[in-house]
Amino acid sequence: MEKLGHIKILSERRVRMVELNLDMDEQTIDRMAHAGFNLIKYDRDELVSYAFKKALEAAVKGDKKCTLQIKKSRSNKRSSRLSQSHKS
Repeated sequence: MEKLGHIKILSERRVRMVELNLDMDEQTIDRMAHAGFNLIKYDRDELVSYAFKKALEAAVKGDKKCTLQIKKSRSNKRSSRLSQSHKS
């Protein structure tokens, strides 16, 4: 894994949270995922937070393959649909 550099906790804050269990159909999930991606893709702080959260979750679960490397292949429905639409 490439060297990430240093990560230093500067402060912490307490937050109140509410967890929701939601039920959505596949079309709504696709729309929400697409909207979320468009909102977050240029928000560097949110992207770093997401990557840090995923790495921390993997480390807590004892995942020895905990890396922040970008996966080279995508195997989800959206990438397939996008690649097909560009071929037309």
